[in-house]
Amino acid sequence: MTDERRRTACFYLVFPTRAPQARRAAIAELCTRANWRIFLGSLEMDFANGDVRWRCAIDVEDGALSETMVQNTIWAGIITLDEYHDALMKVMFAEADAASALAATIA
Repeated sequence: MTDERRRTACFYLVFPTRAPQARRAAIAELCTRANWRIFLGSLEMDFANGDVRWRCAIDVEDGALSETMVQNTIWAGIITLDEYHDALMKVMFAEADAASALAATIA
């Protein structure tokens, strides 16, 4: 998505599995804990429907958005979602708590 007025590009990669209603608070906690460690972009969840996604925006004012910038940003999102996949699934469906699921991912 681009915003010409703000001269920004925003990238969203959606996790393929929605968080069940009963686990959304735990997933929000996991996203917050994970974001403390994520360098580029962030994880977020829509409480209304359980969508989890990775988001990253780039300011391109006084510059040009190159193909390499787009590719590298998308790859950062793919790597992030892959890295946190198991923790997300454990919290969503195995009723793991966010802190221990994240600790197992990082270990």
